[in-house]
Amino acid sequence: MTSTVRTDVGTAKVRSARGDSSGGTKRGPRRPTGRLRRVSLPYLLLLPALILELLVHLVPMVIGIVMS
Repeated sequence: MTSTVRTDVGTAKVRSARGDSSGGTKRGPRRPTGRLRRVSLPYLLLLPALILELLVHLVPMVIGIVMS
């Protein structure tokens, strides 16, 4: 939080002692930490293979059920 103080020389901005940062620029969403990124990367790389494997097993099963 800043307040304007008039002095003999001109105006000056003074920050409050609490250290409020209101009025400043807002930060965007935080990026994942290194640990989260390290842990999730192998799963993200396996995801396409897992989806294709499920399709290879599920599509023939569904076709067999429909045909019976």
